Amino acid sequence: ETIGALRVEIENQLSHALSTPPIVNESLGVLSGNFVTAQPLGIHKGTDYQHTGTVRKINSDLIQKLTDAGSIVLLSPLGFSPSGEAFNLRYEDVASFTAKSLQADKLVFIHTDAATPTIDVDLQHLDDFIETHPEQKQLLNHIKAAMNNGVERVHLVSTETKDGLLLELYTRDGIGTMFNASLYENIRQATTEDVSGIIELIEPLETQGALIKRSRAQRALEIENVSVIERDEKFMACAAL
Repeated sequence: ETIGALRVEIENQLSHALSTPPIVNESLGVLSGNFVTAQPLGIHKGTDYQHTGTVRKINSDLIQKLTDAGSIVLLSPLGFSPSGEAFNLRYEDVASFTAKSLQADKLVFIHTDAATPTIDVDLQHLDDFIETHPEQKQLLNHIKAAMNNGVERVHLVSTETKDGLLLELYTRDGIGTMFNASLYENIRQATTEDVSGIIELIEPLETQGALIKRSRAQRALEIENVSVIERDEKFMACAAL
């Protein structure tokens, strides 16, 4: 009953937002339903967990069709078995399983724990991060499973930060913790294909007189002396020696 009441409240808030200028878009819908098939958790160490379950399957084909049509699909931590039973599920389990089924590029957890550090953690260092954050071990293990199953990036954003989601997604450094399955920041030798990006990066400094102006041809000739730092395939810095 609690989950049902919260779902209705979230649908109400989203519906209100979608009908408020400047967003107004009558073709957008907020849809929830029986997208999650569950199975009982069963008996563990002598305890019958009754109506607590785990995710068995996600109807990813239907979710994909609805999102392709421009709808917002709202999933709650409830699942239903083929025999008609309802099971209470862990939200982390639903989120990570859904991200895996949809082969999502990004999974974001907005949580109520203390503010998370603003850092980037790659998959190969995730176990070390889990060891130093035992209070979040269960959630972090779900994040690890999602990344091992093809989700490229997972973000942790705290509710303690005002507008945290917008800051995480639309600023260069973000405000939360981002986990990467692939290389995010890289230092490498520059190539001739990088000349335009390097010029764009240093042009303001040449205008200010902080750097001596050089022609594009000269930049290309000296490119083997240049290293670049790129983040998410965008230039952050360059240095010549």
